[in-house]
Amino acid sequence: MRTRTRYLPLTEVQAGMVLGVPAQVIEQGRLSLSLPAGHVLTPENVRQLMAHHAEYVAVAEEDLRSGAEVAADTERIVQQVAHIFQGADLSSPDLAALYEQVIAYRIA
Repeated sequence: MRTRTRYLPLTEVQAGMVLGVPAQVIEQGRLSLSLPAGHVLTPENVRQLMAHHAEYVAVAEEDLRSGAEVAADTERIVQQVAHIFQGADLSSPDLAALYEQVIAYRIA
């Protein structure tokens, strides 16, 4: 089964969802809550995330798109990001890294 990661505001998160990446809440420079990737959220976990003022989590969901749809979406995203960065000097390592990270985030 192919999955994709979606970033959801905590108000949309429900018990039973699976974390796509670790959820970590840092308060005043200290790790106050940590849940691993692949963890199935419980009602208590959702309450804990709210109590610790988490804003969003990344959940893994089944990707129901066909291979052709994934390829088309990927191409569209790459074109959009390229348009945003059209005036940027991508020979700069920092900007090139940012460019790649934006594409990776948008494709996920």
